[in-house]
Amino acid sequence: MKKKLSILITLILSFMFCVCGLFACGGLEGDSGEGDNIIQEEQVDWTTIYKVQGSVITGLTSYGSSLNELTIPSKINGISITAIGDWAFGEGQFEKVIISEGIMVIQANAFRECRKLNTIILAESITSIGDTAFGCCYALRNIRIPKNVTHIAECAFWNCTNLNSVVIGSKVSIIKADAFDACENLRDVFYEGKSFNWASITIQEGNDCLKDAKIYYYSEKSPTSAGNFWYYTDGKATKW
Repeated sequence: MKKKLSILITLILSFMFCVCGLFACGGLEGDSGEGDNIIQEEQVDWTTIYKVQGSVITGLTSYGSSLNELTIPSKINGISITAIGDWAFGEGQFEKVIISEGIMVIQANAFRECRKLNTIILAESITSIGDTAFGCCYALRNIRIPKNVTHIAECAFWNCTNLNSVVIGSKVSIIKADAFDACENLRDVFYEGKSFNWASITIQEGNDCLKDAKIYYYSEKSPTSAGNFWYYTDGKATKW
């Protein structure tokens, strides 16, 4: 009896040691270890990527210039970033950019001649996009202009020769000269307002590519009348 009890106690202790060992090594098999893999924004030393002057990002460091994708933060070393400066990323070689919420201004020429840039996600907090901000971004195929932008600046998307579609918010009241000049492949304009709102927008000269594109008007529900309408599917413009 004593021998059997001794064997049972030994087996129980061995099992407990095995379980403790598994947890000490980072969890049972199948544990994602998610807490160890998540990099919090405040843990990133953004100064190794971006040059900053006050609340404005003015450019990339040599290391930043080597990156293929960029996330532009709204805070660096505790200082709020509100703007991307003139020519800050001009002639950059990156392909994708995500602009964080909190940034409000994209100054003139900020992304000019970023010839490999094919994807950019603009924060809804953006209210102003400067002259030629995205001029000559040849690889850019579509873009959604944030809903709080009220005017599209001169040459903002000039010579974006592969731009195929653009989403324009209902608060836009003026599209300035040459904003979409030489956008020869622009086919679809997804407007977040109604047809009478679109008709009230001042569209200056040099925007024939925009005028020749097909205009779609936003309709959350399936339209009951004839016309060109669209809605969002997982954040993307979709034609009805």
